[in-house]
Amino acid sequence: MTKQEYYDALATASKDGTFPGYNVKVASCRYQQIDENDITHKCAVGILISDEQYHPEIEHCTINKIITTLEIDISLSAHQLEFIQEKHDEGIVHNNEIGITEYNYT
Repeated sequence: MTKQEYYDALATASKDGTFPGYNVKVASCRYQQIDENDITHKCAVGILISDEQYHPEIEHCTINKIITTLEIDISLSAHQLEFIQEKHDEGIVHNNEIGITEYNYT
């Protein structure tokens, strides 16, 4: 996946409401999260993980391990993806700090 393809995937997921992958019950970003309507939402790195590759144990893996183990082909380094994920997570923490605790996925 090129950088542009990754950007496009993030933009599409943001537009269609499947980004971010946030679990409201535990106040945590997830690589993948299924909502009450059975719709899968994905975080910044979760977008790279296919539904077939996903397993709940992945939630405990580092980005580098995910990219290596799942052989994800992307033109970004693990360090760059960690930075993107960190900024994404900071946005969620900031929203919680200012009182935005519900996420409307539609």
